[in-house]
Amino acid sequence: MKLIAVTFLTFFLMEQSMNYFSTPEEAVDSIKKWLIEENWERLGVYYHLDGSGINKDEACSSSFYLNDESNENHHPTDKVKYKRPFDPSYNYNYLEEKEDTVTVWLIKKIDQGNDNIQIGVQFFYLIKKKEGYKILP
Repeated sequence: MKLIAVTFLTFFLMEQSMNYFSTPEEAVDSIKKWLIEENWERLGVYYHLDGSGINKDEACSSSFYLNDESNENHHPTDKVKYKRPFDPSYNYNYLEEKEDTVTVWLIKKIDQGNDNIQIGVQFFYLIKKKEGYKILP
């Protein structure tokens, strides 16, 4: 019985520690992959939800990440699929670190032709813990 309890506790602790990113760059790569795959459950466990008023079930659902297509307030040319944490077509650019939070800046360059480059910028926040980084809602 002790062996089962120790095994379960070890698995639980390993599972919890696995839900952290080791670097902000790894966070961007993993988040992009999971958004494209629509792997909401995987993405949801990487959120730091303490004190946010958001529960795990909500963070693991598609409605947490995707905009409602029936939203009448959006201009037809302004269809934005992703609410959070960022649109996966953006790439890591740089970060700003504070005591325990990190702002991750992303960039997207669109070649409009005739040497006209349009630049889009987005950002999201991570919290830094001793185990690694988690996404802030």
